[in-house]
Amino acid sequence: LRHEVEWVMGFPLEKFSRADIGYFAQVPYFTPYLPEELVTPSFRLFAEGLGLNFKTAAGTEIYVDEEKRPKKEPRAACYSIHVPRDIRITVKPSGGVSDFETFFHESGHALHFGNTTTDVWEFQELGNNAITEAYAGFFENQWGNPHWLRKFRTLVEDYNRFFGVEKKIPVMTDGDIAKLVRNRAFWNIYFIRRYAGAKLLYESVLHGGDTALYKTYYKGQTGDLQEVYRVLFSDAYGFELTPSDALRFRTDVDPFFYSADYSRSFFLAAQIEEAIEKRFGENWLDNPESGKFLKELWSSGSKLQPDELAQKLGYERVDPVAFSRRVERMLKFAEENTSIK
Repeated sequence: LRHEVEWVMGFPLEKFSRADIGYFAQVPYFTPYLPEELVTPSFRLFAEGLGLNFKTAAGTEIYVDEEKRPKKEPRAACYSIHVPRDIRITVKPSGGVSDFETFFHESGHALHFGNTTTDVWEFQELGNNAITEAYAGFFENQWGNPHWLRKFRTLVEDYNRFFGVEKKIPVMTDGDIAKLVRNRAFWNIYFIRRYAGAKLLYESVLHGGDTALYKTYYKGQTGDLQEVYRVLFSDAYGFELTPSDALRFRTDVDPFFYSADYSRSFFLAAQIEEAIEKRFGENWLDNPESGKFLKELWSSGSKLQPDELAQKLGYERVDPVAFSRRVERMLKFAEENTSIK
């Protein structure tokens, strides 16, 4: 956290506050390299390498609404209107790393639903949400994958060939790619600490869960929920929240304990990526067999439970081991390819 705050914000961690998170998450350094006009083309290129596209199992096209209407919600979203026939994505491109990641995430949902072939409605539209979030997270995570980032750099170079100097997009160097990989490793860890740590603990307390569920990890008081929130999230974030920051204790809550689904999905997403690389090698990004493998997984919709999907991938259950290995590889790559320590 200290390294990323000092690099992104330009001041020491001691001055960092909850109010800075929005700007911090945007990582403005990368915005020029990731312009809005390449959001959708970059995903189409990524999918093409896997032998995938926006065509559904029903033969229809996944609808992508890219129009920049003034009052349109800027955050990308996926809607499974009728699986697999009517799947829609809405996006209002603005550029920047979070914009690209979000579009990849929602496109992951769309390809999952669009390639569902089971005719059981419950498996089409219901099921455990950790499954579809894992597929979405797998696609989102590619913005921390050096192999994809180099391929994206080639896309930018090809794009620049057709425009004058004033419209050219800056091209990331190996050092820039290393910085991005390191930054995404940080955010991967941040979300694990937020969801699998603070949110699960806090929501267990909030909903009056048995203390046996969390006593190993939290032994504090449970009467003052605002203070419980402040203590847990301060520990997860790595900087102290104020009582005012902790006023979110009633609103920063996921309905139906969705935080548990997100927590498992982070680990499953890493297991999906590791399993694909084991099967198809480092060049899985350009191997249509990778896409066929994903389609086989997607065909059952959300029928599988998280541990069942993990077992299909070759693991005993959902666990953090593949996630830890992935983060370690990212940090090792970043250390070897950038002068920033």
